[in-house]
Amino acid sequence: MKKFLVFCVALIVTISLGFMVYYFTLNNEGVKVPQTVYQMNLGDTMSFELERINPKQDTKITYTYENDGVARINEEKSIIEAIGEGFTRISVNTTNKDIAPIYIDVSVGGGSADYPFY
Repeated sequence: MKKFLVFCVALIVTISLGFMVYYFTLNNEGVKVPQTVYQMNLGDTMSFELERINPKQDTKITYTYENDGVARINEEKSIIEAIGEGFTRISVNTTNKDIAPIYIDVSVGGGSADYPFY
């Protein structure tokens, strides 16, 4: 009887570890950006590298802007372009609901009193 109980405990622990490893590796997709704050001058461009970790084919990335006329992300060239003076917060969203949005703050100076050059 004692051997049977030890066998049952070992079996339960092994199965639990197997399920734990399975669920940890099931959705290991992620998105990472190296920098979340940018200070630019009007007309400047800065490199923007979005790193996708274990990307899945059906996951799409979208960008939303608080203020459209300040900065834009050019995905083809991997840059952020300063197109107008002011401040904007860019939200990087994915279609994977398990990945939280990433917020990027961009300040663009144009030489005015409110937004001086950086």
